[in-house]
Amino acid sequence: MGSLWSAHCCAKTKENSCEQDNISTAEKSEESSLLPVGQQRGGNTVKERREEPACTHAQETSGENDCSENSNDTVELSALSPCLSASAVTEMKDAALVDKNRTKLIQSVTLVMAIADELRQRGMIHPEIYNKIKAAGTSQDQMRELYNSLTTREVKFAFYKILKEIEPQTCETEDVIKEVIKKNKEYLRQKCQWELEGTGKSRKDEKSLDKIYTELHIIQGESEHVNKQHEIWEIEDKARNQTVECTKINSNDIFKHEKDDKEVKAIRTVMTKGVAGIGKTVSVKKFILDWADGKANQDLDFILMFPFRELNLVQDDQISFENLVKTFHPELKTIAVAKALADREVLFIFDGLDESQLQLKFKTTTILDDATKVSSVDTLVTNLIRKHLLPSALVWITSRPGAVQRIPSKYVDQWTEVRGFDDPQKIEYFRKRVEDKAVAEKIIEHITMSRSLYIMCHIPIFCWIAVDVFEYLMRKMGNTKDENQKIPTTLTGMYTHFLLIQMMIANEKYGNQEDQEKPDTAELFKSNEEFILKLGRLAFEQLEKGRIIFTAEDLKKYDIDITKAGVYCGLCTAIFKEESVFLTKKLYCFVHLTVQEYFAALFVYHSFVNKKIDSESLKDFMLKGSDEELKTILESDPVDLPLNELIEITIANSALRTTGELDMFLRFLIGLSLQSTQDLLQGLIQQTEEHSTNIEQIRSSLLDIDLLDCSAERCLNLVHCLTELKDNSLHDSVRKYLKPNCFPESPLSPVECSALADLILMSNTPLDEFNLKKYRPSGKGIFRLLPAVRNCRKAR
Repeated sequence: MGSLWSAHCCAKTKENSCEQDNISTAEKSEESSLLPVGQQRGGNTVKERREEPACTHAQETSGENDCSENSNDTVELSALSPCLSASAVTEMKDAALVDKNRTKLIQSVTLVMAIADELRQRGMIHPEIYNKIKAAGTSQDQMRELYNSLTTREVKFAFYKILKEIEPQTCETEDVIKEVIKKNKEYLRQKCQWELEGTGKSRKDEKSLDKIYTELHIIQGESEHVNKQHEIWEIEDKARNQTVECTKINSNDIFKHEKDDKEVKAIRTVMTKGVAGIGKTVSVKKFILDWADGKANQDLDFILMFPFRELNLVQDDQISFENLVKTFHPELKTIAVAKALADREVLFIFDGLDESQLQLKFKTTTILDDATKVSSVDTLVTNLIRKHLLPSALVWITSRPGAVQRIPSKYVDQWTEVRGFDDPQKIEYFRKRVEDKAVAEKIIEHITMSRSLYIMCHIPIFCWIAVDVFEYLMRKMGNTKDENQKIPTTLTGMYTHFLLIQMMIANEKYGNQEDQEKPDTAELFKSNEEFILKLGRLAFEQLEKGRIIFTAEDLKKYDIDITKAGVYCGLCTAIFKEESVFLTKKLYCFVHLTVQEYFAALFVYHSFVNKKIDSESLKDFMLKGSDEELKTILESDPVDLPLNELIEITIANSALRTTGELDMFLRFLIGLSLQSTQDLLQGLIQQTEEHSTNIEQIRSSLLDIDLLDCSAERCLNLVHCLTELKDNSLHDSVRKYLKPNCFPESPLSPVECSALADLILMSNTPLDEFNLKKYRPSGKGIFRLLPAVRNCRKAR
């Protein structure tokens, strides 16, 4: 038996000369990298103590030492011989690690007999050596005996593979960690290098982050500020306050220390807020890409990204923090995460707090400080933020403004905000995006003339929508003055054109190729009516639930199949964004929150025009804002309800929502009642009779409705609704009172106070002095004027 074993060992040691040369070269090249950090400096050489029996030249000249920090000292074995397969390169690499870390492994491996048992079962250890291993007194002695059997590359590779399975922490040499860091950077680089603008899905739609990146601004003294209004109000605030001083900061510098008067403030957790579509995720990707490319933050060893929308998919799992990290970052599976991260600089990024379905109860969640202990995902994330898990790790959280309060301010060291495009950046975007310079200037001219459109252009995704709409219209309709009257001036008009244009583009790409020069839009809407209403029902019912992210299962409930070929698919990809997440799952959302709100309004208006309510959510919505007499009408079939009653029900519902989540929905619903909008939607929306009467009734409702116990912002929104009706008469009637010596002859009505407050808020320059007595407001009017103080230098 002994002779057979010797023959086996002999055969294995006679490897291909090419491979042997490669191993020898690798071992010699890596010899200098075996020293621990600090021992290589100054050209000194530290040789291994010759306590163990000599095995090979590589074992004699290599030892327990880890490799240096300089990754350039590590030889890429795969480049040494092109004749080797990937598996052979892996074997060579692992075998070299076994050789050069001999002393370290002898000192650190504890489960020696488990490894020996496995090797014996594979026929790789001679029985005599196995018995010697078993008879040895300590694990170190057992490892010395085991090393006597590691005489071939195959056995060394098998030994190292088994060791990684049963004692992964022992294998974590600096070489291994460096390789994992390299893989982490490459993994994140692939995810962050390009950004698809809008709903693009192909390479031609990808944009470099350098071109679309939005600057961050530090928010000072606003850590307690919580926006509880619809984000449109947040955008309008930013439009007014562009001149307010604030400290600009590059995203790469958000963790750099600020010097206070007496001490340096440590920054461990950063909260970045910004409205939907403003560029938070893009800013995160730019930070990661600059790190991965070696441009910034090179003190960080690892960056680990955990989008909250993906954490939602595992929120019910019981898992250790170590395995959670490996689930989201499979490139770390080969190391003991808890130990590796505890010893190194690591940044955890939690993107999209507003989308999180985790409870995040900081006061009651059990303390957990063991990264290997199994717990709920909610407990793990909460304890990481509370500094019980990996207290030295950095944490970056992004969120829409309304959700930032979910993280107690005491756990946040730095507040930043993505503000989107300022006025010069808007102009720059249009000039870069539109190739035809003359068209670009016409778009800029048109945008600046519409206050509501210009304000929305703070959001990059809205600029993308605006370019798509205006460029298409100007190309198709010509540039005469008369034709320009058809270009939208309201938000409802913009989104209606966006839907129409996307449908026409989809038809040109996927529809019947015959006679496509002048497609019949009414026929297009009629053929796509079923699909549009499915999207509308999804938009409305999920808006009522406060949901903006959908799974494939959600779409299936509404019978929406985005894989369906033809115009149906083309239109869907234009309206929806699809995002692949880990575990091969996909998530979906409308290209922007306002697009979801528009489709929701379209669904409700269509239901009203057709006098049929087949959505329980819509029925409940309308019953909430109705009196007893109207409830009887709503429960009948068909539902014969005047248009102004529908609007008043929606206004009543909107007033009940203190956070204003129905403000834009209401604006769109009113905008859909315009004749010009319905002309665009022929084939989808049945034309209603007596348009002028309906519009006048809606106008009267907006002017006269008495909103009790609602915020001044809800009242201001009614003034904005008049803008969607293209009615500026209310603004015109009160504009004169902004002049210093012009006083109203009689007390201003509540709605006039709202209009005056809106004019003051929208002024490019703050009002020098706001004197409440000048306007002689009623009691309700005083309340409605209060928001105007935000844009005045002095108030009394």
